[in-house]
Amino acid sequence: MSKTVSEITGLLWNHSYAMGAEMTARGVRFPLFTGNELADLMAHLAFRGYLGGDGDPKRGAVVFASKGCVACHKGGAVNAPDLAAVLKGTDRASLAAAMWNHAPQMHRLMAEKAPFWPKFEPGEMGNLVAYLRSLARPSGVSKSPE
Repeated sequence: MSKTVSEITGLLWNHSYAMGAEMTARGVRFPLFTGNELADLMAHLAFRGYLGGDGDPKRGAVVFASKGCVACHKGGAVNAPDLAAVLKGTDRASLAAAMWNHAPQMHRLMAEKAPFWPKFEPGEMGNLVAYLRSLARPSGVSKSPE
């Protein structure tokens, strides 16, 4: 069964916490994506049949709140950026890379505060991505095709 780019991002996110702990235990550095590396990976996956449409921004707003993202990523947050400002002009692959690269820092910050590591169910990451992209888009501007 094919998975969408957003679903793959969700799977990577869910896996990153356990993977990060194991990599730390083994002394292996967490891999970061730079430049177009993740875009190239996503293009390859799309070519292989991993195509997907946009999620629902309204459902994504619910995911943003229910997974606890809003606690740190709201305007004026101390330890985390306001995502509406950071994500301006970001495409899906760049957003996925930013989330992946952000995971190690989140692990450290969340360990200090002991909140839960959010786990995404199928469809939730696509909705979250749609919501985050809607924040970065000026109102009245339609989404661009990808």
